[in-house]
Amino acid sequence: MQAHTPPASNSKSSAVPRPSGQGPERRRRRPAAALLATLLAVFLGLSAPSDTARAAVFPDVAGHWAEETVDWAVSEGIVTGYPDGSFRPDAPVSEPEFLAMLIRAFPEAGTPAPSPNGPWYAGYYDIAADHGWTVAGILVAEWYNRGHVAQLIASTQGRQLSVTDAVQYLLDRGLSRGKTAPTVEGYRPDDTLTRAEAAQFIRNLKDSGLRLGGPQTGGTSPVSETPRSAEALVRGIAIGDTEESVRLKLGPPDRVDLSQYGFSWLVYGSDPANYTLVGVQSGRVVGLYTSGGDWTVRDGTVRPGMTRSRVERELGQPETYIQKGNTNFLIHRDDLEISGLYRLDGVFIKFFYDNFQSGIIAGIRIVESETELALRSFYGPPSDRLRESFERQSFELANAARAQRGLDLFAWNDRVAGVARKHSEDMAARDFFDHVNPDGEMPWDRLEAAGIPFRAAGENIAAGQSDAIEAHHAWMNSEGHRRNILSDLRALGVGVAFGGDYSVYYTQNFITPPNR
Repeated sequence: MQAHTPPASNSKSSAVPRPSGQGPERRRRRPAAALLATLLAVFLGLSAPSDTARAAVFPDVAGHWAEETVDWAVSEGIVTGYPDGSFRPDAPVSEPEFLAMLIRAFPEAGTPAPSPNGPWYAGYYDIAADHGWTVAGILVAEWYNRGHVAQLIASTQGRQLSVTDAVQYLLDRGLSRGKTAPTVEGYRPDDTLTRAEAAQFIRNLKDSGLRLGGPQTGGTSPVSETPRSAEALVRGIAIGDTEESVRLKLGPPDRVDLSQYGFSWLVYGSDPANYTLVGVQSGRVVGLYTSGGDWTVRDGTVRPGMTRSRVERELGQPETYIQKGNTNFLIHRDDLEISGLYRLDGVFIKFFYDNFQSGIIAGIRIVESETELALRSFYGPPSDRLRESFERQSFELANAARAQRGLDLFAWNDRVAGVARKHSEDMAARDFFDHVNPDGEMPWDRLEAAGIPFRAAGENIAAGQSDAIEAHHAWMNSEGHRRNILSDLRALGVGVAFGGDYSVYYTQNFITPPNR
């Protein structure tokens, strides 16, 4: 059993008044003889014995992005190298070859019957037919693409889907992070499947803990739709509800953001004091968050207004780690002091406390168990969309805290946000964590250099928190940060950057314009 500990979440604050002073090529068809030779060569590459089962001996794999995965696939007997000692990680894979790799990795799906009078792959297709999997019958490697793979993998989990829906299913389940981005377009469904990618898809399936099934199999049941959880309600919405019912109940969202889990947040912020996020994937609710007061847990056993001590009296001590596969993801001590995570029936519920108000519950986040366990990291895959989502949510969470206390709301300032983002990028790039950068510049120096006039300014920074929700509640439990968020400063810009020792950096810059 491995243990994985996140980097220590860090934060600092400053609030010192100061006078203003970032196209695929078309593939040509080869002659039939060349295609047959290619198919035979790749088949041999999958099945011919090799002198060693370690990928390190393949000179064309050393330094490749999939080097570790190729090593794993070879050691597991899923695929082998070519007789000439190469692996050819970027060579194309046909559907029969991918089916063979898949069934070798999941022998419980069945054992292919010998086919002395038919093609070598007939037994693999028989297994696919028995389970009702979606296959295209494409025998030519150069014509088999990533979209076909998405449909096949989805069907092994009982989902008969279009290419677009199958790709989204893989992205939502963490079975793919896309080729260029975690989107349907970024997945590149029309691209040819390579040997390295085939191995990675299979490894993702194995790591997820899923098994192969299908609508016609008598074995493992396919993944079912998320059942409605009775453990918690947020504004009358439960995990497992349909997205349609959410929109009927709450209306159209103000915006749709991306979460670190890969699902979409429907943002409801028009009433800041009752700020709510509803996480949806494949048309169903898999996540909820609110800093407002319209929620209950276990039919009111835990409800708004309760303190940490009361929650622990009702639910016991919180979790100190989450086991995902064979790894224990440890919860940092600082996070345990300001929050409590509980695994209830089908959900993980996290209570965020306000230690400046006797430990009262200041926010609650609920994530469907399967979705939480599918995230095999503390952080989601970086992207511009995730960065923008964190930035806007950080701003809105600050205003939610202000609205609950009757304070005027901050105005968003794009130019200030640009300065904040550059500071986060600088901290990630130059591996420091401070208000003062290596050039000796303070927050107000950076604002002045950008030509932004102000009468007063302040800055909050944080690093290592998995999302904007975590960063916000950490700030609200630190006197200096809290003072900035609840101050009489007038405008706020937020900048987030991925990378560096802490994986993600957050900067909030506050100003009061000179005429206010």
